[in-house]
Amino acid sequence: MLLEQLRSAGATVVGYDPAAMANIKAQGVELELAKDGYAAAAGADAVVLVTEWHELRDPDLDRLKATMRTHVLRRWSQRVARRRGARARLHVLRDRPTLTPRPTGA
Repeated sequence: MLLEQLRSAGATVVGYDPAAMANIKAQGVELELAKDGYAAAAGADAVVLVTEWHELRDPDLDRLKATMRTHVLRRWSQRVARRRGARARLHVLRDRPTLTPRPTGA
């Protein structure tokens, strides 16, 4: 559902999930997969963190920011505190976004 919402809003989506990569490939989901979370964030305007996996619970926010083009982090996880994001100068959003699809042909 989230993948479709992001795409309908005009987003290019790159994914990483330490436990589901094989399942994603096996199910034929059309999604570019990255080798790790930082690679998935490379050049991104925004990162959406939607997992509680241990390896993604406490990301190095300075490293994450350095890979991104625009510094917006949307977190569904409660693990990334706004204070930590502010120290890394990331704009951390917590509430679920309302995505507005781009007009056809935009």
